[in-house]
Amino acid sequence: MTMARMKRLIEPDFLTVPARCAVPADAEAICRAIFDIEEFRSLIVETLEERIQRSKEKIADGFSTHFLIEEDGVVIANANTIAVSRRAAMIGGVFTVPGYRGKGLATSVVSRLCRHLLERDVVPVLFFENPAAATIYHKLGFVDFAEWVVICLQPQH
Repeated sequence: MTMARMKRLIEPDFLTVPARCAVPADAEAICRAIFDIEEFRSLIVETLEERIQRSKEKIADGFSTHFLIEEDGVVIANANTIAVSRRAAMIGGVFTVPGYRGKGLATSVVSRLCRHLLERDVVPVLFFENPAAATIYHKLGFVDFAEWVVICLQPQH
């Protein structure tokens, strides 16, 4: 995986879709969207109800900041912080649900989240391995600075 950081946001050269900051009441819609995304299924280790409760708590206490786009009450794109310090925040949970991809929605939520962090003097940092995601991140101003190997161990039953 590649690790990248942003020092300055490069605003997208197209009109982005407005993204808003999530509140605890949005946790259920965010989690339902995550559970519907094929790429995330292997990463989910808890029930939907557990994930909703944990997400509500993290949003309420300010540990996790989400920017999302919704249509008819359904979350269709999201980006959020997954680890935060005084100087940096790890971005994760970036997704656009199938059927809405290729419309700039991921760019919209990531750019809005990064603007929010940079306004608070917090450096956005993220990992990626998807070439399509890399294109988005680099256009927004992320600069690669490390390569990582991630090993996932599965317990044998």
